[in-house]
Amino acid sequence: MFRFAANLNWMFQEHPFLDRFDAARAAGFEGVEILNPYAKPADVVAGRLRAAGLECALINVPRGDWDNGERGLGAVKGREGEFAAHLREGLAYCAALGCERLHVLAGVGGEHATYIANLRL
Repeated sequence: MFRFAANLNWMFQEHPFLDRFDAARAAGFEGVEILNPYAKPADVVAGRLRAAGLECALINVPRGDWDNGERGLGAVKGREGEFAAHLREGLAYCAALGCERLHVLAGVGGEHATYIANLRL
């Protein structure tokens, strides 16, 4: 049987972010994915997740400066220190949310060797 998770960055945009958890539950979802939960403290996001009785299926590592074209730093040579900090933040959110999946965005124009080295972290 397929299991689906509501993507709270793209779905239920008629609601403020923190109200999207209840909207997802009301629509019948049991899980959510959150591409970018970092605008709110992890404990606040976790509280809304738990209050709605949802599971967090996935979050992304912080993605860098999205408005300026960055799509992650995982494979971007010379930005390894920033990537490591983003990874730590992502893992902290995963722990708070009980989330077992962390998507590592490679970034634009990255290098395979840098990506592999960063993934080994």
